[in-house]
Amino acid sequence: MSFESIQEWFDIAWFRFVVAAGGGLLAGLFISNLVGTIAKRTRNTLVSDSAARLSALIFVLCLVLGLRFGLESFELEPDTKQLLGKIFVIIIYVLVTWGITRFYDVVHEQILQPWGRRQENIAIIDVLRTVAIVIIWMLGVLSAVNSAGYNVSAVLAGLGIGGLAVALAAQDTVANLFGGVIILTQNPFKVGDKITIGGNTGWVLSIGIRSSVIENWYGHKITVPNKVFTDGHVINVDARTVYWEGMQLKLRHDSTLEQIERAMALVQEVLDRADNLTETTWVGLCNIGEGYVELEVWYGIEKFAGSDDSYPNEYMKILGVKTEVNVAVLRAFEEASIHLAMPLQRHIVSQSTPAALPESRF
Repeated sequence: MSFESIQEWFDIAWFRFVVAAGGGLLAGLFISNLVGTIAKRTRNTLVSDSAARLSALIFVLCLVLGLRFGLESFELEPDTKQLLGKIFVIIIYVLVTWGITRFYDVVHEQILQPWGRRQENIAIIDVLRTVAIVIIWMLGVLSAVNSAGYNVSAVLAGLGIGGLAVALAAQDTVANLFGGVIILTQNPFKVGDKITIGGNTGWVLSIGIRSSVIENWYGHKITVPNKVFTDGHVINVDARTVYWEGMQLKLRHDSTLEQIERAMALVQEVLDRADNLTETTWVGLCNIGEGYVELEVWYGIEKFAGSDDSYPNEYMKILGVKTEVNVAVLRAFEEASIHLAMPLQRHIVSQSTPAALPESRF
């Protein structure tokens, strides 16, 4: 085939279009394969993951550029040509923005998420991804609109007016968003903590921009709007370092002072011997009531240590330690012949039917 015949082929618009599109296709295949090879051979996970995720995008971008140059081969109406040019500009900007978001995903997964786990603040890192993706797409779309020849200022003004109307119509949503920001910045609790809010107690599964999810003891997942955390009181149960437990022991009213002192000493001995308790305990005579004398006991149970603990969860630990203490106290009282007070029984005697008063149970 002579040079003149090839030149004649190039005088045909469709031939030039096919050549440009084919050139973009071949360039896309070559570059995407090259990037894929780099992804397989490099040991740097950041580079390999980025290359793997961007290879398909590079192929599509080269193909679009080939089609864009190929359309220049046709003699189109100025308005049509201008419209197609704007469409291709927007498509290219969208593809580039898409590529930036995919690269950010790699950075987020390889760098930011591990850092968030080390700092025990993974929730704010996950929300950061959502915010970053939204900002990247907003900038990409605005850049595409501006490069296509549209007035970005007018678009932004329209968005501002529309955004004000939406904000006024969705005040609860805005309040939830601010609540989410406050949770993530002040960090009153984190994912995995046990909290009490609005009468619901459970473990935090996720913290979002609009709402958060907690799971209670029965496995029910409860979605809580974030504004509840700013309007109400939040109790972070896991923030405590000790599980404090109180106990009131009512002894019979005819117990001797020696028996009362002996009872307090026995309780203190039980607490001193018990496992999983802190060193700080209180035992004292707190009340002399009608038909009983009352001992008040306070002790602290060591916090559940997760997989390193001998108990499967905090509920089992609290219940198990309380059971051990209570059984030991009852056994010690039984061996020392110290009796707990029984409830008083009141008998109503009719005046028309005299009857002897019941003997005292004490």
